[in-house]
Amino acid sequence: MDHTGTKQHADHAIQHFRWVGGCSNAMFNLQIALGAVLSLANPRQEWDLPDTRQCHELLGRVYQSLGNAIVYLSDDIEIDHLIEGLLAAANLVRDIDRENFGSDRHKDDIDRTKKLIWRARIVELQQGIDKRRRERGLATVEKMRAPAKATEGELFG
Repeated sequence: MDHTGTKQHADHAIQHFRWVGGCSNAMFNLQIALGAVLSLANPRQEWDLPDTRQCHELLGRVYQSLGNAIVYLSDDIEIDHLIEGLLAAANLVRDIDRENFGSDRHKDDIDRTKKLIWRARIVELQQGIDKRRRERGLATVEKMRAPAKATEGELFG
């Protein structure tokens, strides 16, 4: 079986976990990284799993991103939700390394990880709504001020 696709998939998750925190699209990177872990943790996938070294690197990045998420994302997502979802993702990475996919805990960890992805998506959607609302408000203010500027220009020439 070809290990290249799996290695790239795991590397993709590792890279996005590195980018959680400190950047404008940290919420997006969290979603992508968690989604990649879920894909690797799916026992129905027809690929070989990452090697142990790569699993250890991925596990380290999950824990690193937990710290970054608490620092940078806790204004938008409760710390308890971040901890629950990222610790579940860490458990999934350990299951991937052990090739242990059948337990009820594994299924619970999949659901906890999905919950965090959904919470992050909801926050991202709300941020988009808020941004567009602010832009509309600024556009309205600018429209109201535009005639006043012209009038001042005409008055003081």
